[in-house]
Amino acid sequence: MTNSSMITLTPPVREPNWRMGFIGGSDAVKIMQGDWYALWMQKTGIGQPDDLSNQFNVQLGTYTEDFNLAWFERSYGVEVLAWQPEYKKTIQGIPFKATLDGVIPDPESLDKDRYIGVECKHTSSFKKFDDILLYYSPQIQLYMKVANISHMYLSVIFGNQWECKLVSQDDAEWLRMLPILKDFWRHVVQKKPPKAQMPNEMPDNVSLFTLDGLVTRDASQDNHFRMLEDLYIQDFTKAKEFDGIKKEIKSLIKPNEREVYTDRLSIKKNKRGALTISIKEEINE
Repeated sequence: MTNSSMITLTPPVREPNWRMGFIGGSDAVKIMQGDWYALWMQKTGIGQPDDLSNQFNVQLGTYTEDFNLAWFERSYGVEVLAWQPEYKKTIQGIPFKATLDGVIPDPESLDKDRYIGVECKHTSSFKKFDDILLYYSPQIQLYMKVANISHMYLSVIFGNQWECKLVSQDDAEWLRMLPILKDFWRHVVQKKPPKAQMPNEMPDNVSLFTLDGLVTRDASQDNHFRMLEDLYIQDFTKAKEFDGIKKEIKSLIKPNEREVYTDRLSIKKNKRGALTISIKEEINE
């Protein structure tokens, strides 16, 4: 059966060396992963970018991006002002380029030209938000630095579910990334091939990042917290004392914290602001 309204899979026409002359967001992910050689080949023009026009998951993400942005607009009650805005900036001699999926006005700024970015992803239902955030963190941090924006929404479709969080620019993470990106670019400029596989420098802990304005805190050195932790773990079967300890330990969670943890216990805040205390499994064995 023929349907005239069916989507036509037409990949964009690219120049042979369209990936040369800059470091972009997806490049930053590869560099931090240690996958330098193939990228170096592309950036020097010796090799060509992979043809992704027949890669199903890549093309699916392309065609679901409009829906992702539309759902983001509906969920947050905002209008995405620009789709695919492009920013360029040279930092310490490195030409960077950031192509955002969209931007919205920054409600916290009086400057009408201040924006918050939106980045869309589409992945399997088996992934978790933390997995996606860690993987794309170099891309998001680069985008925020190059576009001069302080926050960026990461809007993700997981199979048939959707989740979105606001990621804050992290100066410490950017300063950790920059010398690694600079080292890669030196190889490009000097046309000096790097090793096939460089060290993996990807972040491995989401607790480093501020999400939806909330942070995580390691309370291992907080004596008051540790004292209450001991009582909580020892006396959770004694209802009266347990409720009092539970109330007091929850009172130690600050308004801007989404999780407070030690090696034995974790307290997490959900989207409604409710707190849940979990004793780590090894304590119960």
